[in-house]
Amino acid sequence: MARGLYQHYPSVRADLDHGAELLAPVLGLDLRDVLVDDDPHGVVHRTDVTQPALALYEVALGRLLMSWGVRPAAMIGHSVGEFPAAALAGELSDDDMLRLVAARGRLMQDTPEGHLLAVLAGPSTVATHLAGLDELDIAAHNAPEVTVVAGPPAQLATFRERLGVAEVPCRALPAQRAFHSRMMADAARLLGVEADRVTHRPRTIPVVSSVDGALLDAGRPRAAGYWAAQMRSPVRYHDALLTALDRPDPVLVEVGPGTTLTSMARQTPQGRHVPGFAVQPRPTQRADAADVLAGLGGLWTAGVPVDWAAVRGDTRARRVALPTYPFARTRHWLDATPAPVPDDVEPAPPPATAGEGTVLGEIVQLWGRLLGSPDIGPDTNFFTVGGESLLFIRMVNQVQRRFAVRIPMEQLSAEPTPRILAELVTP
Repeated sequence: MARGLYQHYPSVRADLDHGAELLAPVLGLDLRDVLVDDDPHGVVHRTDVTQPALALYEVALGRLLMSWGVRPAAMIGHSVGEFPAAALAGELSDDDMLRLVAARGRLMQDTPEGHLLAVLAGPSTVATHLAGLDELDIAAHNAPEVTVVAGPPAQLATFRERLGVAEVPCRALPAQRAFHSRMMADAARLLGVEADRVTHRPRTIPVVSSVDGALLDAGRPRAAGYWAAQMRSPVRYHDALLTALDRPDPVLVEVGPGTTLTSMARQTPQGRHVPGFAVQPRPTQRADAADVLAGLGGLWTAGVPVDWAAVRGDTRARRVALPTYPFARTRHWLDATPAPVPDDVEPAPPPATAGEGTVLGEIVQLWGRLLGSPDIGPDTNFFTVGGESLLFIRMVNQVQRRFAVRIPMEQLSAEPTPRILAELVTP
C-alpha cells in the first residue's frame, strides 16, 4: 500500500516509522509489515490491525499533500477516516489519534461475529425490506442508491434472500463484524471512556461530520460523547458529501487507497461534474509513487494551488520546452483502393464503432456518465479509470435492464471493457 511513498518521501517514512513504533507495544506487531512490506502473516484484514493501519497511512499521506501546499477547505472522514481527518485538522494529536483508533479497532474486533451487505438501493427501499428483521441496522448511506446493512449472519442471510426475490442487487462486503450497528453498543461505550481521556484541541480546518452531515467550523467543539456515537451510528457519508459540495467551487481529493469515495461522489447528481481525484487509485506499489504525483497534477489543473518548490525538494528540476501550438493530427495517408467484390458475394457489415445508435456506443456513454469521465473508449478498463465493485454491479444491472439480457459477471470481470460488454449483450 505505502511502499513507493515510504521509499521516496522522507516525511511519509518518518510518519510511518513513528506511528509503527508507537503502536507496536499495543498491537504486538509492526504496522510497517502491513503498509510497506508484503504482510507476511496476513493480518491486514483483522479489524484491530486494519483500522490503525489505515489511520496511520491516511494521516501520513494527508500531511504530504499539505506540505506540498494543498490546503483543504474542509475534510470528510468515512467511518475510521474521521480520526485522521481530526488529526489533520489539528483537533487531535497524531499520537492520541493513533492510540484511540487502536483501542477502537480492538474493541470492534472483540464484538460478536457480524457481517455487512451493500445494497444498491436508497435507505427507504432498504427499510421496507428490513421489516421484521429487528437485529439488523442500516450501517451507512454512501450514495443515493448505495446503502449498507449490518447485523448477525443469520438475519443478514434472510435479508439477502428477500432482496433476491425483489431483484434488488446487493453484495457482501469483506467484514467479519457488524460495524456501525447495535452490535457495537458495548464497544462504543468503552470507546467513549477512552475518548474522554484524550485532549481535544480547537481545530484549524473545518470538518464535515459523517454522523449527521453537519459542518463543524474551525474552533467549534464536537458534542460530548461524539466518538462513542460515531462508532454506533450509521455513516451518513452521502449527507456529509452534499454539505461539502455546497461549498464554493469544490474539488474533491480522496486521501487513502482506492477510489471508493470518489466513485460514490460521482453517483451523486451534485457531484457528477465536480473535479475529483484519488491520489492512490490502484493497489500498486510503484517505486516512484507516480500515482500520487499524477493526482497532485490533477488537483493543479483543477485550480488547486500547489507549492512546486516543495514538491521538488532537493531534486534538481529540468526545464522542458513545449510546442507553442497545439498538436492537431491530420491524416494524409492514401488508402489503397478496395478489391472488387464479386456480384454473388454479400459484403461484410462494417465493424462496430462507438458512435451513436450502436450497443457499444450506448455502453460507452453509460460508462462516461457513471464514471464522470469524457475519455471512455471501447477498450477502457472499468477499474483503471476509477470504477469500483459496487459501481460495476450498478452498471451491469443498468445494461441488463436496458437490453433485457443477463450478463455473465465472471466473464465480464476478466476483461471489463465496453467492447467485451457489447459482445456479451449481442453475442
